[in-house]
Amino acid sequence: MAELVYIETKKIYPHPDNPRKDLGDLTELTASIKASGILQNLTVIPGHAMTHMEWLKAKKWALLEEDEGKAQALEDAANSQWSPDGYTVIIGHRRLAAAKEAELTEVPCVVTELSRKEQLQTMLTENMQRSDLTVYEQAEGFQMMLDLGSTVEEIATESGFSTSTIRRRVKLLALDKERFKASEARGATLQDYMELDKVHDPELKNKVLDTVGTANFQNELRKAQETEKNKAFIQARLAEITPWAENGKDATGVTLGYVKSYCVWNWKADSKVERPKDADTVRYYYREERDGVSIYRAAPADLEEKADRERQKQEARAAEKRREKRLDEIDQRHRELRTAFIRDFQVTESKMGAVCAFASNAMLGASWGWGVDSDLLADLLHLEIDDNTTAADLKEMLQDDQGSFFLWGYKLLAVAYAAAEDEQNCYYERRWDNRKQIWVWQHKEDRELTNLYNDLEMLGYEMSDEEKAMRDGTHGIFR
Repeated sequence: MAELVYIETKKIYPHPDNPRKDLGDLTELTASIKASGILQNLTVIPGHAMTHMEWLKAKKWALLEEDEGKAQALEDAANSQWSPDGYTVIIGHRRLAAAKEAELTEVPCVVTELSRKEQLQTMLTENMQRSDLTVYEQAEGFQMMLDLGSTVEEIATESGFSTSTIRRRVKLLALDKERFKASEARGATLQDYMELDKVHDPELKNKVLDTVGTANFQNELRKAQETEKNKAFIQARLAEITPWAENGKDATGVTLGYVKSYCVWNWKADSKVERPKDADTVRYYYREERDGVSIYRAAPADLEEKADRERQKQEARAAEKRREKRLDEIDQRHRELRTAFIRDFQVTESKMGAVCAFASNAMLGASWGWGVDSDLLADLLHLEIDDNTTAADLKEMLQDDQGSFFLWGYKLLAVAYAAAEDEQNCYYERRWDNRKQIWVWQHKEDRELTNLYNDLEMLGYEMSDEEKAMRDGTHGIFR
């Protein structure tokens, strides 16, 4: 059994590689130590990492303040030096800090010998077992262990975390550190970071990270996934188009006639890019769009004016078609957010009043659709239905497993929501533009959808900024 010794607090140093950077509020622990002393010993190792000034004193070097380059070089060297004097904490950083605040002159310790890898491993395991580390601190600790030669499998065995969790944590280090800390301060959960892992592009990932812990997170996450899907689609189409078409950005002084667009929304399973038969004699150009690639051809000189007018009209129509598809994407994304909220809703005694109010509003017509959406209801209640399922069948299914009072509360909520959520409800409509002589998409008010949002907010739903912008008509897509 290790021998317990008392060591002066002034001779004990915190470990420079302690995974836990923030020791938290020490007020209660300090008060407890003042009243009862240290009840659990610290684990320490002999020696400590030299401070900058210690190293300078040991080397008897004089440092000129204006010599910044020399100062940095000396500091880097000092950080790698180890002094045999004193001790370094492995387990008990908070106790040491609180003991010093309580003005204790000595604390009980167990002195042990550990390699640097064993030191880090012990601190990492100790903090994780006590749930003292933030997600980012865990990631830094795992990375340090990997840098010291441990395998993911070895770290998993020692820490109790799965190999997949360790790999996901380490990937988080690619994110902006300050943004990550800000997200933790906003109350981000482990599930949030697992969801964030669905985005692969670092720039997009950091953008979504800014919304983790806010009402905008799920919406921005879905937008980022759509963006990545569109980028992958565009790169695949460009690989097929660039052998016979030039970049439209370089088409200066050339009148272009619109040919067609290859977009995410009009691409079918059996679609393919068609190389024009006259591609060897006529110059073709491409332009990257948000969700695809558009093809143009150089117009003959005698048809330039006519081609230019037709091109403008075709481009305007194509732009409105793309706007329509973007509006549909936004509408579908927001519908998924609303449905996900209901799917995850936990009915409790304190929420039953709001659930009943929601159902009452639906039945009274405040947010009533064209009837119960049986497919949506089946999704929410995990019912197996087909085209032959009748309303009577649904009633029987609901009666089969009556369940608890709160289960019935959720059934009530699901039925009401499946009635209120109507695919016809949206904040946009098509109108004829006399000036452009084409159909265009514009904002419209939708009282039923707004009432549905109001009822959902009564249950605790938080609208994202984009949902509010669609409701108010301030979304950029309407400009």
